[in-house]
Amino acid sequence: ALFRADSSSSSYYYLPLATQLTTPRLVGFLEVVSREPTLVQTLGSTLMASSKVLRQPNVLPHYDASQQSFEIASTGSPPLLCVAEKCGPYPHTHMAALQLLYRITVLAQSLDNNTNSDLIWSTLLTDNDELAMTICAQFLLTINDLRPTTKAKTKTAEQDEFDNITSPLVRHVLLETLLQQLDDDDTEESSSDYAKSVLVAMQIPSICLSLWTNPHLQNLAFTFVSNILAHDEELAVLFVEQKSTLQSLFDMLSSSSDQATTTSEDSNNNDIRGVVAHILQSLAESGVLTKAVTKFGLKSAAISALAKACTQENSSTTDDAVATSATLSARCMECLVDLLLKHNSNSNSTTISILESDAQVIAKCLGSKICHMVLTRFLERAKLSSAYDDHIADDDDICDAPYVLLLVSMAQHKSALDIMLELGGISALVMVAGEGHVPAVRALLKHADTFSSDILHADGHGQLYKLFNNNENESITPLETRVAAMELLAHLSSSHKDKKMMTNDDDVLETVTYALHCIGALDIIIKADDDDDESEETMEESAEEEEEEPDLKEEEPVNDDESEESEEEEEVPVPSAPVVVVTRRKKKQEAPPTSPADWMKPPPLPPPAKQQQQTTTKKTTKVKTKEQTEAENTKVREKQETQLKYASLTFLSNLVPLCLDRLQDCCSNLVPIVHELSKNEAFELPALSFLQSLAPFATTRLTTTTTTTTTVTIDTDVLATVFLEALNTNKKKNSSSSSSLASKLVATRGLAILILDISNTTLQQQVVRAVVSLFQTNVKKCAVQRADNNNKNKNNADRTLLAQLTYHLVMMMRQVMAVQRTILTETDLLVSMVHLIEWRYDSRSTGTNNNNTEKEQFLYWNGAVSQVLSHLTTVIQYVPETTQQTLSTNTVLVMARPGKAPRKTSNLLTSLERIITENTTTTSSSSDASAVLAARHLVTVLTK
Repeated sequence: ALFRADSSSSSYYYLPLATQLTTPRLVGFLEVVSREPTLVQTLGSTLMASSKVLRQPNVLPHYDASQQSFEIASTGSPPLLCVAEKCGPYPHTHMAALQLLYRITVLAQSLDNNTNSDLIWSTLLTDNDELAMTICAQFLLTINDLRPTTKAKTKTAEQDEFDNITSPLVRHVLLETLLQQLDDDDTEESSSDYAKSVLVAMQIPSICLSLWTNPHLQNLAFTFVSNILAHDEELAVLFVEQKSTLQSLFDMLSSSSDQATTTSEDSNNNDIRGVVAHILQSLAESGVLTKAVTKFGLKSAAISALAKACTQENSSTTDDAVATSATLSARCMECLVDLLLKHNSNSNSTTISILESDAQVIAKCLGSKICHMVLTRFLERAKLSSAYDDHIADDDDICDAPYVLLLVSMAQHKSALDIMLELGGISALVMVAGEGHVPAVRALLKHADTFSSDILHADGHGQLYKLFNNNENESITPLETRVAAMELLAHLSSSHKDKKMMTNDDDVLETVTYALHCIGALDIIIKADDDDDESEETMEESAEEEEEEPDLKEEEPVNDDESEESEEEEEVPVPSAPVVVVTRRKKKQEAPPTSPADWMKPPPLPPPAKQQQQTTTKKTTKVKTKEQTEAENTKVREKQETQLKYASLTFLSNLVPLCLDRLQDCCSNLVPIVHELSKNEAFELPALSFLQSLAPFATTRLTTTTTTTTTVTIDTDVLATVFLEALNTNKKKNSSSSSSLASKLVATRGLAILILDISNTTLQQQVVRAVVSLFQTNVKKCAVQRADNNNKNKNNADRTLLAQLTYHLVMMMRQVMAVQRTILTETDLLVSMVHLIEWRYDSRSTGTNNNNTEKEQFLYWNGAVSQVLSHLTTVIQYVPETTQQTLSTNTVLVMARPGKAPRKTSNLLTSLERIITENTTTTSSSSDASAVLAARHLVTVLTK
């Protein structure tokens, strides 16, 4: 009747707590209950019997499943029977008993300094500390099930009272009791294990975390969680058992920064965030956080919360507050890195995989701070290095710093790099790349097309040059790093706008000589100065070692296999850094390193002994596994060496012409060596590009003076022979047509520079005939219509190269018309030129459209046709009239069509009339006046 609005009614009505407290019967009710300890004990036993986490009523499972469970002490009275029938407004008797216990504790806690209330609590929480802890934990776990339910969509007054008044009252007492029991049990190991088992079984850490959003219980819950972690950090795993708990953890970490708080509240929020960060860091280090975040799909929420927490700063100026804020930021950043970190077993390195959307969030929240931290770290190291003039060993792991890993991971996405561009992101990334960090170099290479100018203005090329600088105090740069750095330098040097910036650095010469060494085109001569005492000592030591070697050989006999291996090892030259005389740096001759240099292949392993072949099957399997691993490593190494050589050739072709006059003591056989590389299909294009860049510096044998101060001698005829061989080379069927066309295009451009300076008349004629033959082949290809829609983009790219090559071939023929008129007026060549005109201006030929690739393609086709018309206009007067008549009407191109019958195009005169009409009727400024005038002249000559 105490909980009813009307005692005469049997139905249940909600009665507010404030009304209950004014009821005169309240004190009498609590006095009756306090005099009936059996009732309180029975309700406590019923609470334990209704537990959903205890498999047996009086047995508490040990937190370690391999250990024996604990027996729960008895309250002194048995639990009530659970009758599965409706009891008042409740579904069964146990729920009614739990509601009664909850109402009693609410009323008992609501009265201050009441003897009956204290007696009720002391009866429920017995003198047995372990039982009291179990009852408190079970009560905390059960309170959520006692919340009033309603069908209404809005929150009722009864539910609001439960959330803000009654449940905080009871939970406060229960948390205080648990906290006191936890502090008292730290001294005894058995009690500590029991307490830990209670916390694990009843999920108390998760409950405390859910209570942090309640302002009445936030401080107490925070203190309790802090003590739990101090008691045993392994309990942090309980925070990831449920999605809601983990989500609350991230919300608590980031929500405090958006609220306006006082100094004391801000300090409290920092303490709470610090504990949360500590929990997440413990979970991340053990790998539990990553699994839980992936399991519940909270990765984006975790990244956003951790990124925001890293930027939260304490408004207080005290040293403790600043230190707490810095620790919080560092922990959150480390946790963020651990969440994103992935270990690469192939390269024994760690990388970060991040989505573009997450990268944008981190860049917006942390971009400025990360860039500042990276640049500050390098600035501090530079100050220390200048002050102590020594390498700072503490910064050897700078690339493993969390903020560096985050910077590199964000830089993989262009949108994130755009955000950090104005924040110093490129400068910071360039500094990291200068440390030889391959992912940073790859990130810059990935976006070099967009940010090439920014990278160069941030001295990116200067940082990369240092990786190829032979500094005695630094270890040899790994091969993978040199490959990535050389590829980036090759890409940056292809920029026509800022290319000259790369030649102003002093280290460019050493990088160029290293690239020459990579392609085998450098004569390494190390000359020791007379006053270099260290080199003399080194030579004396090496001489002494040579004298001692015979004694060693006499004492230790070796077999034939080992002697052959030692001879092979002796023939391997000592790897030395390439010398650039211009820099005038003193180089001392060092003893051979204990391990072979990165660019040298290791000597072959000796054949296995006969005894090893008689081992068991298991051992044989292990040996094969090792051999397979070594073979795979060899393949990877060979691939990297190929990439390094390719990038070196590209880099040299872009920069050597700008600094050739500054190179001295360079290889005298540069052209033959690069020529040999061009015979390899993998290096053909960059090798020919390198030779093409050297073409303007070629001189004939009859020239007595040179225009450059370099000692490199490049003979025009020799270089022209190389290009001629490239034009005459026929690729295999399985080779790429694009690479073949690109190589021939480079060779054609190189010949265009040299052709008028070739001293050998026979060689010049061979070049012209090769050009004519290739032009005729191209005309036949252009008249073939392809219907392969699956590779449409590739076909367009190939035909664009074909159009460029045809245009340059026609330009070269026009260039040598005065000296090779006989070859250039042959009937076969003229017929091919007429076919090109007829194909391009046929009424049903493919024209240009809005596709940029096709626009570029037909731009070159139109240019080639215009030059062909000019050529025909020049030579038509030397052509016999019978040939003119044949060209004008009888020479008709037959076009092949896949799946259809071939068809004929219009004749030359009809095509010429169409040229005149199309270019004169249009008002566009893009009309070709040269083609119109040439067509008019040809029509006049052919129809006279």
